[in-house]
Amino acid sequence: MTASEHHARLTALFGEALELDPEQRDTWLLQLPTELAAELRSLLFHHQRTAPALEQIRAVASERAIEPQPWLGRRLGVWQIDAVLGEGGMGMVFAVHRVEGGFEQQGALKLLRTRFPNGRQIERFRQERDALARLDHPGIARLLDGGESADGELYLVMERISGVSLDRHARQQGLTLGQCIDLIEQACAAVAYAHRHLIVHRDIKPDNLLVSAEGQVKLLDFGIARLLDVQAARKAETTQERAWTPAFAAPEQIAGGVITTATDVYALGAVAWLLLSGAERAPEQGPPSADGDRRWPPPSQAAAMAGRPARARALRGDIDTVVCCALNTASERRYPSTEDFAADLRRALQRQPIRARRDSIRYRLGRFLQRHRGASAAAGLALLALFATTAWSLREAARANREAGRADAALVRSDRINQFLWSVLTAPDPAMQLLGWKAGAKMTVGDLLQGLEGRVDDEFAGDPIAAANIRLALAQGQMAMQQLDTAEAQIKRSLQTLVALGADGEQDAALEAQAAARQMWARIRLVRGEASTAEVLLRQAVSDFSRVQRLTPLRHLSAVAAVHDLGWCLARQGRQDEAERAYREAIERARDELPPNNPVLPISLAVLAELRLARGDAAEALALARESLRLQRTHGVPVAMLLPAWITLAEALDALGDRTALAAEMRALSSALAHLQPPPDPGSALSRRLQSLRQRLGADE
Repeated sequence: MTASEHHARLTALFGEALELDPEQRDTWLLQLPTELAAELRSLLFHHQRTAPALEQIRAVASERAIEPQPWLGRRLGVWQIDAVLGEGGMGMVFAVHRVEGGFEQQGALKLLRTRFPNGRQIERFRQERDALARLDHPGIARLLDGGESADGELYLVMERISGVSLDRHARQQGLTLGQCIDLIEQACAAVAYAHRHLIVHRDIKPDNLLVSAEGQVKLLDFGIARLLDVQAARKAETTQERAWTPAFAAPEQIAGGVITTATDVYALGAVAWLLLSGAERAPEQGPPSADGDRRWPPPSQAAAMAGRPARARALRGDIDTVVCCALNTASERRYPSTEDFAADLRRALQRQPIRARRDSIRYRLGRFLQRHRGASAAAGLALLALFATTAWSLREAARANREAGRADAALVRSDRINQFLWSVLTAPDPAMQLLGWKAGAKMTVGDLLQGLEGRVDDEFAGDPIAAANIRLALAQGQMAMQQLDTAEAQIKRSLQTLVALGADGEQDAALEAQAAARQMWARIRLVRGEASTAEVLLRQAVSDFSRVQRLTPLRHLSAVAAVHDLGWCLARQGRQDEAERAYREAIERARDELPPNNPVLPISLAVLAELRLARGDAAEALALARESLRLQRTHGVPVAMLLPAWITLAEALDALGDRTALAAEMRALSSALAHLQPPPDPGSALSRRLQSLRQRLGADE
């Protein structure tokens, strides 16, 4: 090796060493020849002391860019360079034509733009050549040739594509929604072909998807593609690539995680978001949050913000869901393949059932609480109430009314509420979004609910039923935090709105919400000891529920629960016979009308067992308590919620004189309580009843 060649190699290796972390660098140096490693260590030592000077040397010797002009008119192999087509971070692309072989052919020649490329740059360039050599698909730019010039410069020649980027083509041609989806399907097919050949592209973006004059999508630039084999997987453990485009990069790329085909699904989801929404650019993402979340609003929202209301309406619903599924932060929750993504987009366009589902309430709520760890358990209750009593309920109402032709208004309302609540649960900083606070400001659950309350009038000015449902959901959250005065004000306001609507074309929706409002108000009155007022409200609620022609599943549960609440109210007033009748009605309806895992049945059984025991019927009390416990255990109810029925069962055994069975139940109870966190309040009625049982059992022994 000549001195010049040695210097060139040393310079290239030095540049490669600088790209490594210090820990990786030591391991890497051990793999080099001893003399070469010693020279590099010396260079690295002096670099730390004289970095500016060495950076300048490195820029001249190693990173000196090739100027494009001297290459014009030159030949590389059988190709003559005609013009510059473009240049990127790693290479320059020239328009070329074949000058040998007896036939004409146009091409695009890619050349490394540094005179002394380091090992990683050479590997990446060869990686692109090897990837293209494996692929032959109409949607992928073909490899025509490749080689090395007399001076040692690496090049490859690809099919020359005369076209424009995907997003620019869509804007210039004013494409319809269906035409945009046609293009996305083509892109998905090309990427799927690469995946079948064990190649992940890793840098899919509009600029790498050109549309030809014939309307054919062509996938370009496999410069950072990776083979899905064991060798590449091993390299992934030690090499952190950073050549992707941040706006279209999947979270696992940014985090340096494992790259799979799901990485390309995410990028295609981002491309689809841009293309379908008509937005000029992807949203500013910034770094992922602590839980890895990144922020892509549904494309319908982006279309609305871009001044395209018709497109926003067309995207809202299933197409939003499909695109957001492809953009899921968790790779395992995306589509399993690009073909599945394209097929679901087509189904959504044709109004056929789609396979994608939005993240569940539990999943999205969990992510929200992870982002805002200061929120208490009441936040979960409040936000769960927002979902459970509004959008889901209204969508069920739309489905129930579809045959009657009354679904449209409820569906639109459901989607609007979904978008509203989704924007809250996916907001990176609700305090800032809702109240204009500075990022990072501490926010209580009460602040969150107050901020939501302030937005209701603006968001749902033209839909009083939606506004009333949101206010009732807010009231549930406030009740969970014992903010009874605030909750009562919300309920009153909702009730006034709903009563004023009268018997319009959506009578069922108004009656359902009206009944729920009265039921909630009654519960507040009961907590305050106003049983007679609560009774009036509950009887009105039961009557309202009975007038609804088609109850949604959630409101059906509320309707049966209202009968249970009436029994509780009557028992508080000492009207035991009436209370028993109400509880028996609630039990019968819960058995006949509700799903097997409904909560009303076991609770009503447990309360009726207490009433029967108090009236001397220990045998029926025992049977009722046993059934309540069986149902709750079947459905995995926590121990703390089993205690009322369990203690009543033990008291019934005590009253019947079955000391053996009582002793067994008390041992089981004591064992369960020993692991209960937090332990029961020693001053509670349940604890006093339990202590009394222990004393009587101990006296007998």
